[in-house]
Amino acid sequence: MTIKYCTVLLPFVLSPLLFGQTAVRENAANRQWYIDAGKQTYAIGVNEQEMLQSLYWGPKLAANAQLPAAKMGDARTSFDPPIGITPLEYPAWGAGLFTEAALKANSSNGDRTLLLKYESAKVTGSNELEIVLKDATEPLRVHLYYHAYPEGVIARWSRLENTGKEPFGIEQAASATWNLPQGTGYKIKRGRRPLRLTSQQIQSGVRNRDLYAYPKEKSIQRFMDQVRERTRRRVPLKTLELIANLSPAIRGWGNYYKRAHVRKLFGRLNGWIVHRIRSHRCKRWRNGGWRQLPETTLYGEYGLVNLVQLIPSIASRKHESS
Repeated sequence: MTIKYCTVLLPFVLSPLLFGQTAVRENAANRQWYIDAGKQTYAIGVNEQEMLQSLYWGPKLAANAQLPAAKMGDARTSFDPPIGITPLEYPAWGAGLFTEAALKANSSNGDRTLLLKYESAKVTGSNELEIVLKDATEPLRVHLYYHAYPEGVIARWSRLENTGKEPFGIEQAASATWNLPQGTGYKIKRGRRPLRLTSQQIQSGVRNRDLYAYPKEKSIQRFMDQVRERTRRRVPLKTLELIANLSPAIRGWGNYYKRAHVRKLFGRLNGWIVHRIRSHRCKRWRNGGWRQLPETTLYGEYGLVNLVQLIPSIASRKHESS
């Protein structure tokens, strides 16, 4: 079964420069591609981890120009792993990426982690490029398209392809990701239409990558619906099997939101999940399951994922104490 998604032309004007020639050049040895549109060049390449990243965007390069090979960024801190500071061309959520991702998908087994790696590239004519990325474990491909116009415009769009038999839930999919060239002097201008952000928000001193996703009510309800579906009293599984089936969904959702201020929310959901499991064992909501299934047994012997223990500050203290 193949599912196509997001075949939308993105009105993505990289720079409205003067008319000029268009060209898509490939450096097969270094696995780099140079897209010339008007008087600008946009370049991308594959790094040592087989991931596609942005290399250059600026004034047009010479026809024989060659940029350094793509390379993953160096880790700065434990909260800034290489994948988080590398300008990936189409980042997917997971593998330590905590910044906003272009793709967030849910597989049928509840796993939300994606790791998109380069698979192939195809140049069509002199002005169009298609690059295919494939997830390391899931049957999911992302097709990235680039079309250069002589007016100095590069159009970008994407297509998702499910090559497996099980469906994927797409929470978020972008046509493209925009990596600004490194430099200073960027400004936010209000223009004629008022912005939704206040001046205080625009001028805030929040550092880059210090903002994390907080679950909205819709996301919380969707997670709880997944738990309900897997813990219905009629589900013909033993408690250990039930927890093994439930834990991937808990871990995936918890890892996504664990860096926000969610300790109270996670604690409340922990208690609710434990009660659901006890209700499944006793076949009734009001029960004495706490005697048969104390939390120490559920989290220890049975391996139930504890949402609160996923929070980095709490997980680090637990690791130090052990």
